[in-house]
Amino acid sequence: MARFRTDWIDDIRAMISDKKLEPERVAQLLLALDESKETWAIVHNFGELIDEAYWKRKHSFAIVGGADDLLFAIDKYISCGRPMAAIEAPHRRLGDVPSRRLMQLLLVATPEINALRGNGGTMSVYYIEQIFDELENRSDIPAEELAKMEFAYRPLTVCGTSAVVRICAFPD
Repeated sequence: MARFRTDWIDDIRAMISDKKLEPERVAQLLLALDESKETWAIVHNFGELIDEAYWKRKHSFAIVGGADDLLFAIDKYISCGRPMAAIEAPHRRLGDVPSRRLMQLLLVATPEINALRGNGGTMSVYYIEQIFDELENRSDIPAEELAKMEFAYRPLTVCGTSAVVRICAFPD
């Protein structure tokens, strides 16, 4: 944020009011800011519509803050209906994400994966496989629970992007 004057937020608010910009346009402007909690607080202070528009457009890479920042971003992606972005965001930092949260990501991503009908791209498969690899190296998820999730994802991870994935939630 140091590259901007301290009153730049007021300038943007005035421009929004004067031009009557749509939330999507404002979000696009705010996407140019650094990836940080400070930015996300500013975006949030512009209101719910702009906050949601921002998180629906924000690229899922470059979360450079601490683990709390990463987990915050994951939660925002999920709340905006972008679970695959939530899976992509920590792909280089899976060690910062608790096992239960990784399992949750796999579970909440199933509707989006199913809607894509196998057209999610090879990188999506890669990110999902990375999560399973990470979970297999941990001991805090029961093997049976992990096996159930792996079985549900088998059509995707074995057949790749051409498979139609049917994943169901498992009861606790």
